Amino acid sequence: MVEFPILNPDGKSAQVYVYYYLSKDAAITYTDTYIGLRNITSGVPGGAGSSATTLLTIPNSMAPGIYYIGAIVDPANNLREDDETNNARATLGTVVVY
Repeated sequence: MVEFPILNPDGKSAQVYVYYYLSKDAAITYTDTYIGLRNITSGVPGGAGSSATTLLTIPNSMAPGIYYIGAIVDPANNLREDDETNNARATLGTVVVY
């Protein structure tokens, strides 16, 4: 389980998805291994944040190693934002897959 806070600096609020990934590096992209999602149906009001614990599943086929857990907010770019470049972020720490 992971808790990943989301901040909406814009004034708009709408339903948003957060996709979670495992990555060998801190640069989280769509090519990393998808491990789950969070659907914020109520949206996140402008200037506010949202945080919740999300259960993620590491695939059995995942190679052993050290990974970052990362998130991409609004992965389909459905929301019009002032800055589309700040939607991906990795956790500060890493996890070990055995």
